[in-house]
Amino acid sequence: MKKKPIFKLVAFMVAVFLIAPASVSAGSTDEKAEFVLAKVMEDPLGGFPVDRTGGIAYNGEFVLYFPYGTLDGFRSYDGIHWQLIEAKREIDGFLYDGLGITVKKMIWDGTRFVAITDMELLTSEDGLLWKSQSIEHPDSSLEYVFMDIIHTGDAYVLVAYERPVHIGTLYVPGPNTFLVSKDLVTFEAGTKRNMVKSVFGERLIEFLATNGTVIFAGGNGTAVSDDGGRNWAGVHLSIDDAGRTNGPYAGSNAIWDGRQFVHAYGNVISTSKDGKNWELHEMAVAGDAANINVDSIAFNGVEYIAFGYNDAADHAITIYQSYDLNRWNQISVPDANAKIRRAMPFENGFILIGTDVWHYQNHSANVPSNWAEADIQQAKANRLASDKLLGAYRKLITRAEFAEICVRLYEGLTGEEARVEHRNSPFTDTKNEFVIKANQLGLVSGKGNGKFAPDEPLQRQDMAVMLENVLRKANIPMDRSQAEWQQPYADLDHVSAYAVNSLKYFNSEGLILGADDAIQPKQNATREQALVIAQRVFNKFGERSDSRPG
Repeated sequence: MKKKPIFKLVAFMVAVFLIAPASVSAGSTDEKAEFVLAKVMEDPLGGFPVDRTGGIAYNGEFVLYFPYGTLDGFRSYDGIHWQLIEAKREIDGFLYDGLGITVKKMIWDGTRFVAITDMELLTSEDGLLWKSQSIEHPDSSLEYVFMDIIHTGDAYVLVAYERPVHIGTLYVPGPNTFLVSKDLVTFEAGTKRNMVKSVFGERLIEFLATNGTVIFAGGNGTAVSDDGGRNWAGVHLSIDDAGRTNGPYAGSNAIWDGRQFVHAYGNVISTSKDGKNWELHEMAVAGDAANINVDSIAFNGVEYIAFGYNDAADHAITIYQSYDLNRWNQISVPDANAKIRRAMPFENGFILIGTDVWHYQNHSANVPSNWAEADIQQAKANRLASDKLLGAYRKLITRAEFAEICVRLYEGLTGEEARVEHRNSPFTDTKNEFVIKANQLGLVSGKGNGKFAPDEPLQRQDMAVMLENVLRKANIPMDRSQAEWQQPYADLDHVSAYAVNSLKYFNSEGLILGADDAIQPKQNATREQALVIAQRVFNKFGERSDSRPG
């Protein structure tokens, strides 16, 4: 007798329901913007409940989405076409249908999906078979209700509130608990001090944002941890006579954009380097005096979008777009009859979820700068990047993305396909095939402690080190003995010791240049900068390669 499969993929596609070119306000500050907002999936529950979201995450190959209120989920490789999947949940060795109807948040940690419901923590490598566990409260009369989960790169941090196991008709959510775990097996509760309170007790924390070390917690209350979630201090906001605060209040989320924390609520954008001291800026659209009311913000490395819960009588979707948090464009889809609660960066745009699923793209963001266009066209012809990297050119390039470029550059210089001896990743935070190849070729070695930090933006000095590794492994003749800095840059003492010779060499060769009087070793590189430099390395050093095909 054949064993029954533990899952079944339903061969059915959710077609694009509506393609809606967005109308940009007459006062738009960016005439080149070409915004398109498309509804790609209707609400599987037919609009009930009207404000649900669910969990959504991207593992670099496909997007996984479990709508709140449904047992099954959806998978998409392009953000537009979606396949229904029937997931299985394993509890104590038994399999159950569906992931649960209260999926609140989902993340991809580099090796697996992690999701939370109200009461459960779930993990899966493929999005189909999930292992479920609960986290017991040390007081048997109480239980945790999970609100959010993040991964700092070193540990998982959850925020939950306490409630009685036997819930009465009326109760106030109990104090917040911050749980920290490196393995999702053992959990340590963080300490708290000076937490924000009301007459009902500790104010509820509803979301988390992190830069890897500092964690900002917000919602009805505000708190910050400087040590990855182990110790927390409340941040108390003051309110002036006009009702303005000195920091973020309420809202649905906050983000770290690579430089700062960003929070949006009402018509105010709040930014902070440390999660404690904030600068506030009012949002405005040039030439448009309409009120702005947002409660969520997202950033994909190139542009920000901000939006609010859609409760207008005409059910129009309104989204605000900006490249710098100062100048904003308004994008509207009238009579959309949809609610939007969350946006996830995806493939040069965003996927927005709520009652329906929407796909957002700004096609002008996929046009390279004039200075880079010719080299990028050559890089494309020389196959130095996949289609995934040929877009969002002003986006900061990640370490994993540049590992791909290095592998392709090595192949172009040697004329040989890079093969891997095995597909087991040497790093605990990524299974990216190009990172594995780059490591086996000796092009990258990671950041220590078994980590590669695949999603971390690439520093210019690390780009130089990786490029030198490419040339050395490709047997390209190099003479570093004559290398000299093109000028006495004012920030040479900022170059890390391991990168000095590499950066000096490529600077001497005229490939990695400074700006004014600075070499900017720790500045992050954009995709177009990385592609241009890789192409120029290909042109210059390919001539010195005996193995490059003619």
